[in-house]
Amino acid sequence: MLISAQFDGHASADEQARLQQHLGECSACRRYAAELRCLRNDLRRLELTPPPSEMSSDIVAALQYEARLQAKLARQRADRLDMWRMRIFSQSVGTVVSVTLFFFLMLEIVRPIQRAFAIQRAFEIAKVAAGEAGYLDNYDEARKLADLLLPPLPNNPRPVFIPQSVLLGLSNSFSEGDVLVVTVDVWQDGRGLVKKVIDPPQDPSLIPRLSNALYVKASFHPAARRGRFIRSDAVLMLSKVNVTG
Repeated sequence: MLISAQFDGHASADEQARLQQHLGECSACRRYAAELRCLRNDLRRLELTPPPSEMSSDIVAALQYEARLQAKLARQRADRLDMWRMRIFSQSVGTVVSVTLFFFLMLEIVRPIQRAFAIQRAFEIAKVAAGEAGYLDNYDEARKLADLLLPPLPNNPRPVFIPQSVLLGLSNSFSEGDVLVVTVDVWQDGRGLVKKVIDPPQDPSLIPRLSNALYVKASFHPAARRGRFIRSDAVLMLSKVNVTG
């Protein structure tokens, strides 16, 4: 560093004295100083060659061409990105619309099927009840009773009780004038469990039998909201009624 500083005229008198003393003792630094001195003299003898007049205009033209090329590539990348975004968006919208139409179509197909099964089940229950009442050969009476038992279409705010044969026979265990009032937890599949006994019967064994009957076989048309069955509570009252005649 002191050798370069001396050549550039930036070394102080004290630094030059210490450098000369070191050069007198170190042959390697003397060779390095001699090489720098020769290189310095060779550089001073070089002549400055002015650049051609058209060089600056060529550089400017090359820079402008590179700038236009980069701008073109950036526009192409942006156009490709916009195209992919539009394609993905259109495909997504198409998929959502297709899935929505599919589910809507399936609901429109399944609902009549479910309604038909419900009608058939209600009519079978009605025939059993009509038989118990003595209307074995009366189709009109069974149809009227089936209409009463038939659950309403979905979107009903409350569950609808559909007594099955097990529940219809459960009243045979009731005593005369005996009444059973319970709250039932009705699930989305129509099954239920006794939640709370409000008015217990004289026979305590009726409670677990009722709860088991409600759980084993669906005895409710569940409540629905916005086209979907929901879990809800129902108040169920059972009593023994004797029909004469």
